[in-house]
Amino acid sequence: INTLEKKPLIKNKFIRISSAILLFILLIVFVLMLPVTQTYFGQRFTKSIQDRFGASIDISSIQVSPFGYVKLHDILAYDHKQDTLLYAGYLRLNTLRLSAILQGDNDIGNIFLKNVIFNSTIYENESKSNVSQFFNRFESVESAKSKTQIVASSISMVDASITIQNKNKYKYKGKAQRFTSLNANIKNFRIDGDIISADVRQLNSQINHYDTELTSLAGKYQFSPTNMILENAVIQTKESVIDADIKLTYPKGGLNDFVGKVNLDVNLNSSTMGSSDL
Repeated sequence: INTLEKKPLIKNKFIRISSAILLFILLIVFVLMLPVTQTYFGQRFTKSIQDRFGASIDISSIQVSPFGYVKLHDILAYDHKQDTLLYAGYLRLNTLRLSAILQGDNDIGNIFLKNVIFNSTIYENESKSNVSQFFNRFESVESAKSKTQIVASSISMVDASITIQNKNKYKYKGKAQRFTSLNANIKNFRIDGDIISADVRQLNSQINHYDTELTSLAGKYQFSPTNMILENAVIQTKESVIDADIKLTYPKGGLNDFVGKVNLDVNLNSSTMGSSDL
């Protein structure tokens, strides 16, 4: 009889404990979803980046999800002229990765970006782009540890816009190259010092050069101060399909004078070229 009387008591105790735990979890989720909490996390993360690298970056808010990822909203990075270098309306990554980044880890894992604006500019009377000068801040801070290294297992990007411009008094001054409506799926992205590498699985974009639509680009990409390589490249437009290995070589700073200092080596495989793409 005593055993039978204890069973309901144990059951009721279990229900009370389970209900308390569930209520506590719901309370945490509620607090994390509050705008004031999201703004606080955004400010804390922004301060961590600024203190670590001296880079000028603002993050409007960080939304922590109970499903193991975080959402960063309205990320804005400024260049040395306080103009927009990078803007991302939305970024999602793993919660554990964000925590590791705050502690100094440079592995950002898998990220998803949406509504991205990227401006690469060489200002008048300057020889280096704002991108190079921005990353120089990272290298100066990290030099004691070795070369700067940033790793991402995958990067998915939707609705991006990229502008590349040289404002010096050259022949093509003011004629910015623009890539709009850009979507990309990139694997194994790495920055090792001044070398960038990535496996581009898929990239499509609208290009302002003769209003070209790049319907698909894939290949193994590598960039360094003296060369740019795209191996096993498959490039498609509405009228053309190019299967090639492409290599650009140049002295340091040579990209500033593309026509005069860049050597282009293209090994074409089976390809078709439309007249409008020539």
